[in-house]
Amino acid sequence: MVEDFYQYESEAEFGKSSELISSEIKQRFPNRADYVQYREHVFL
Repeated sequence: MVEDFYQYESEAEFGKSSELISSEIKQRFPNRADYVQYREHVFL
């Protein structure tokens, strides 16, 4: 699962990687779109 997460992140597939985040991170980003937007901003 960790390898899948990093593979998705490296391919900028943040929607897919958001499904694999921990419950603690999901509490910080309860809305998947917020997580995707945050990751796009960080990586791109």
